Amino acid sequence: MGISLIIYADENNGYAARANSPHWWEVLAPTLGARTSTNFTRIKVYVCPSYPDPDPRYPGQQQLVCFVVNGWTFSSPTDPMGTEIIGLSKMTSIRRPSDTIYLADREDGTDFGPITVSDTTTYADRYDVWKPTQLPYLPNGIVSPRNNGGGTDARRVALDRHGKGSALLYFDTHAALKKAKTITVDDWRDVR
Repeated sequence: MGISLIIYADENNGYAARANSPHWWEVLAPTLGARTSTNFTRIKVYVCPSYPDPDPRYPGQQQLVCFVVNGWTFSSPTDPMGTEIIGLSKMTSIRRPSDTIYLADREDGTDFGPITVSDTTTYADRYDVWKPTQLPYLPNGIVSPRNNGGGTDARRVALDRHGKGSALLYFDTHAALKKAKTITVDDWRDVR
């Protein structure tokens, strides 16, 4: 998926899909073999083999997108909260691509359901990360709540998909496993 990010950016004046409008999985689909962005349901690499199938909270529904994208932007290197970025952004806005997460494992069993063949849109805007509460741990070291009644503050990055952490894809296209407890706001920071 990392190479598809670079191919897309190269073919689109250096822009990369970030949060919503358009969604990252639709944008990258043609560089991963789909005929069009609407054919993303055929892209198997979007499904993590370690994601529960089916998600225990949503029986009978196969998840098609098991990752969340970095939808965060910061006004300065010391901005503690940041805001949600909508749409595309220049790859050059990422000051340290080797240290900045692009995709992370999505948490399962949350209030927002899976993206499925029969429903590709209901929860589509919940597949980005742009708040500290959406990380596995809050800044004070307490586990972020998995659910919060359908609001935007629930955990989106998986707490323990691969042992005690998440698989991460960085903007420079390398992938790594990182312990959930060590995933912080700074790992998502575009401005440093």
